[in-house]
Amino acid sequence: MFVVIITLSLSLYPESLMAQDAVWTKLSDNAPWSARDSAGEVVFRDKMWLLGGWTIEDNAFKRLNDVWNTADGKIWENVSREAPWPVRNLAGCVVFRDNIWIFGGLDGKKALNDVWYSGDGKTWHETPPVPWTPRVAFGYTVYNGKIWVAGGMDWKTMTHYNDVWCSADGINWILVTENAPWNPRSMFPLIDFKDGLWLFGGGVYDEKSTNFHDVWRSVDGKAWTKVANDAGWAERRFHIALEYDNELWLLGGVTDGNVNLHDIWRSADGISWNIVEKAAPWGVRHEQMCMIFDEKLWMFGGFSGDSTGEMVYGDTWVMRK
Repeated sequence: MFVVIITLSLSLYPESLMAQDAVWTKLSDNAPWSARDSAGEVVFRDKMWLLGGWTIEDNAFKRLNDVWNTADGKIWENVSREAPWPVRNLAGCVVFRDNIWIFGGLDGKKALNDVWYSGDGKTWHETPPVPWTPRVAFGYTVYNGKIWVAGGMDWKTMTHYNDVWCSADGINWILVTENAPWNPRSMFPLIDFKDGLWLFGGGVYDEKSTNFHDVWRSVDGKAWTKVANDAGWAERRFHIALEYDNELWLLGGVTDGNVNLHDIWRSADGISWNIVEKAAPWGVRHEQMCMIFDEKLWMFGGFSGDSTGEMVYGDTWVMRK
């Protein structure tokens, strides 16, 4: 949630690579929830949900623990103004065993490793302590009937990790590997795609020029294959990656030199990437919340700067191929 608003030169992306079949519509400039980035986002019980996140209030950074949902992206319900779990952003958030789970993240002072779950977004239960260390901006997903946690960093020491953990019940956790072959890193997406775990880019938080554009795949979380050393998109952190219409899609983020992005890329195999848009209409931003819902790609909020004078968004965009 930092970074100056600078756009990469369009000349970096040849027109011949463009795949112009994505149409974006802005539904709202200001949703009823406060403008934010790095919130938890899930689709659960036929609704899109936002949990917590980071915002600017009274010219100061603030973490949140509210819960919202919507069935259409326009009308929102405030399910909980203050959930029982501590305020946080850059946490893990998944749907697993018919519950919403939120775990880890940053409360503004320290990294967390608590785990909470809820069947309705109102009543929450905390699990016993977990063995993985407190961390922020880690990779997470549900794959092969388990919750997975990978990498991330400790907020106080800026120690970055390349360990991988999984749990079949959200309570008991197994260390799959202490040192995966990819560089210790944070601020990257981890997703389930085509019967495997996929990891895209990321960086080292306190080294703004240390960012990656590699792609890794694993079927068991222990043995990893680097499928692309340079995926074609700029090295980046705080970006979004998800599966949409049987393809991988990658959006925005931050690249070397604190440059915010608004390009969009897609790939059918994770190896070869084509640019969909070099300058999406929603403008440069990172850590926006994205979900696939009703056969559309939805985007909410995000941040485009590195100080309280920059822009934190509360807008809503939707794209359909």
